[in-house]
Amino acid sequence: GGDEFDFGKIVLVAEGCIMARICEKNTCPTGIATHDPKFKAKYKGNKDKVVRYLRELAIDVQENIKITGYSSLRELRGRMEILNIRSEFSDLAKDRGFNIKYFKDLNSTFDKKKPHPYYGPNNLNKNIVKAVNTGTSLDFEISNLDRAVPASLAGLFGNEIAKERHAKEFVHWTKLEKNEPVQLNFKGSAGHGFGIFLPKQISIKLFGEANDFVGKGLCGGNIEIFPHIESTFKPEKNTILGNCALYGATGGSLIAQGVGGDRFAVRNSGAHAIIEGVGIHALEYMTGGKIIILGRSLGNIGAGMTGGTLYLNALEKSKVNFEYLKHVPFLAEDMEYVIERLEYYTKITKSDSAKETLKKLKAKEFPLIKFIPIGLSTESE
Repeated sequence: GGDEFDFGKIVLVAEGCIMARICEKNTCPTGIATHDPKFKAKYKGNKDKVVRYLRELAIDVQENIKITGYSSLRELRGRMEILNIRSEFSDLAKDRGFNIKYFKDLNSTFDKKKPHPYYGPNNLNKNIVKAVNTGTSLDFEISNLDRAVPASLAGLFGNEIAKERHAKEFVHWTKLEKNEPVQLNFKGSAGHGFGIFLPKQISIKLFGEANDFVGKGLCGGNIEIFPHIESTFKPEKNTILGNCALYGATGGSLIAQGVGGDRFAVRNSGAHAIIEGVGIHALEYMTGGKIIILGRSLGNIGAGMTGGTLYLNALEKSKVNFEYLKHVPFLAEDMEYVIERLEYYTKITKSDSAKETLKKLKAKEFPLIKFIPIGLSTESE
């Protein structure tokens, strides 16, 4: 929106990126996205180039603002009446059915004398915080409009600033004051960031599916995701959560009875997880934690991984990035850990793939194989 500024790839270009689009292959030709000394030696970037780009951009923005007759971006916010379609694109807009009048009509409802409203937490997050003292296990419906659930509650545990800020709206939280555990149960399709920043005091269950960034920044909490109770799909062949689950997680646990999207557990540094399958680039840049993948994957597992442990379906060995990972033997503690985790997973999911894996493990077969980063003699947890 009008209050947000994103600088992504263009800043990398200012640093020297040539958009080769091979960031995950450790062969960046300009030495930016790589750990390989051979390619790192090619790096020619300079902070002054980035500063110069941002300064020139700011000057260009200022000059364009002057053309509109206003003096700042803040004054421009909400001034939809000055929007017009450039003449060379008028036919294209007409063909595509784009009607700028909609935005200009919307402008009439915008009070230019008032600051842009801050909407705060969504209603579901508010309702969760209000209900937290009403029971030990709370049930909610969730939709993909409900994002970052239950971030409001997560922020109140151990966060005195958040407690003070919300004190007028949420008067008394016995559970929060005593640090008591909270169990939240959901049905539906969760929006982005389900389980984000979840602390150890909170456990959540979802019957349905979730969008991207499940468990982002997970820091001790527990997340369990199951297919909807009326689902007839085979979990091991169907997606249950989106991309980048466990992004930057530092602790806690994720169990997902289904297939995850791309970049599962990217930058994970401490969370443990069990999942039926994953997309491409799983465990990318991971530094800690333990991940069990029971089924299929789409390749490049472990690119940039420097810590942690992977227990992978043996049939998927070719999907590993061997520039970063090495196959190592199962130790007694590995067997104990995997069997304990899978027995719990089987108990709560009745997963056919988990049952078969457990059966083979107990028969001293190895349907799962263990990988750790090259250069490590023991796994980092």
